[in-house]
Amino acid sequence: MTTPPLDTAQLHARLATVVGADHVSAVPSGACYGGLLGAHLSADLHPRAVVRPASAEQLQRLAPMIAELGHGLWSSGNATGNGAQRGHPRKAGVLVDLGRMNRIIDVDRRGAFAVIEAGVTYAELAAHVRERDLPLWLDADTNGAHTVAGSIASRYTGLTPYGDHQAAVCGIEAVLANGALLRTGMGALPGSDCGARYKYGFGPALDGLFSRAHFGVVTRLGLWLMPAPRKFMPFALALPDLASMARTIDRLQPLMLDGGLGGHVLIAAHSSDAALLARLGNDAGRSSGAPPWTLYGALYGVPEMVEHHGQRLALALDSAPAAGQGAAWDARLRQLRGEALYNDADGHDACALSFTLLAPASGADVQALHHAVLTRLAEFAPRLSVQLARRYLTLTVELPDESVADGDAAGAALAAIKDLLGAGYGLHSSSPALAAELTARHTPAGLRHLYDGLHTALDPYAMLATRGKFTPDKARRKR
Repeated sequence: MTTPPLDTAQLHARLATVVGADHVSAVPSGACYGGLLGAHLSADLHPRAVVRPASAEQLQRLAPMIAELGHGLWSSGNATGNGAQRGHPRKAGVLVDLGRMNRIIDVDRRGAFAVIEAGVTYAELAAHVRERDLPLWLDADTNGAHTVAGSIASRYTGLTPYGDHQAAVCGIEAVLANGALLRTGMGALPGSDCGARYKYGFGPALDGLFSRAHFGVVTRLGLWLMPAPRKFMPFALALPDLASMARTIDRLQPLMLDGGLGGHVLIAAHSSDAALLARLGNDAGRSSGAPPWTLYGALYGVPEMVEHHGQRLALALDSAPAAGQGAAWDARLRQLRGEALYNDADGHDACALSFTLLAPASGADVQALHHAVLTRLAEFAPRLSVQLARRYLTLTVELPDESVADGDAAGAALAAIKDLLGAGYGLHSSSPALAAELTARHTPAGLRHLYDGLHTALDPYAMLATRGKFTPDKARRKR
């Protein structure tokens, strides 16, 4: 990598011409931005500055400036690092922190949607809804300090009927690498009131371009919210072993397909519940008498339908759905209501090594996933949780911090993922420490060709920078 042309003071001074000197700094000591700046990142690629714009207009000026100064643009919703994305893989970076862009532009009570900037956190949006006594529910990340836009970009999913966060997005505003402003769907029409009501415009649907991708920086989005259900029936079920979990999944999936279970179902290993409680400062979940797995779910809707589906659920489970007990239940109950569980504004809550696998919603498949993961990772004491949706399930694997200190953990995680991808399962997401290598290893040639074409179309600097021929004059001619 070539030495950046500006020293640090000069770089900061140039960036300050856009946002002011108070909003440009070195990366704070100890900041990890959700694992983005972990030990896996070489020192010469560590961002040389953090810049905090207050508006999309400022970011439009910053994006081409950062490229012309020979740096890659990194971005994060705020210091928690959720949804963070790395810049050019061979250039020092400038990290754009969007935390100042936290305006709640609109919350429409009748239409049940919000329009927010990229720095708005779940805690801020929840407070806004609560203070106005709006009959609306969010589906939040576990960390209320996470930004809504960042969690959507990270493909976080929740447990309510609005748990597929990407599906709840309606209309995105993003700044591209050359400073151009892109609005998707009906939001592209000047004066349209349908930007957060209808996803599609005249051309292709583009919102998915900004999910775990590097094609631009999202600055604003529309988000559909859940009308508060008239009846809410949460339940829990202890599962004594993997076989009973597999049987339960097979019994529940038909109810999910026909809408009887409108939300997602969480099946957490005891170690996963215990880790969550420890994060909340409660060790009650560490008792040896807890079941190996616990299922958490809820029915939502009008009373008559909830009662009807409750009866169907009782037949599927061989017992009436009942509330759980204890500290773990109290925490999961809040998740079933779409509430955040804690606020960690420093971004240290992210697991250093984690990944989520995707499989068909069947008991046989969850057993196969479980076996393959433990074959490679049993010595690292992984924490496991399963989330069941209508047509698929996900298995999330988190390695505790003490295991990650072992240098073999990342290699074992990559080997487990390779085994599972070879068996036909999918990779839903992964932590930053694994993401770059997984992308390089497992992106098929056709998809890589598409990515390269999109980068060329959306980022006028991409091919010039990759070939080591970048100059501002050439970039301007490319535009």
